[in-house]
Amino acid sequence: MASSKSETERIVENWLSQVGLGYAIQNFQMAGIVSPRSMAELKIDYFEALGVKKPEDRKRLFFLVQKVKAEVGNSGDWDEGEHHDEEGDDDGDETSAGHTIPPPNLSDNE
Repeated sequence: MASSKSETERIVENWLSQVGLGYAIQNFQMAGIVSPRSMAELKIDYFEALGVKKPEDRKRLFFLVQKVKAEVGNSGDWDEGEHHDEEGDDDGDETSAGHTIPPPNLSDNE
């Protein structure tokens, strides 16, 4: 049976690929990090377990997570298709596949 990926799973995959971490996509999927919210909650302690071991790759992932965190904080409608006014008000990591989620600005790696 072919697996059908949601829009949000494809977005997370695209973000990882854009910053040169496409090799780790399968590890992120196996760990359940498949939505912007779950990526925003990712802690640096887990980078190595996800296969991101090189210092330059860990730096790129850190900046990606920070940008996603900022976007998730600014957009309360990424969780179950509902709007939440408070940060952290989520009951799960799934995002409605019907939402268009803009990618964080990945060009600024300051």
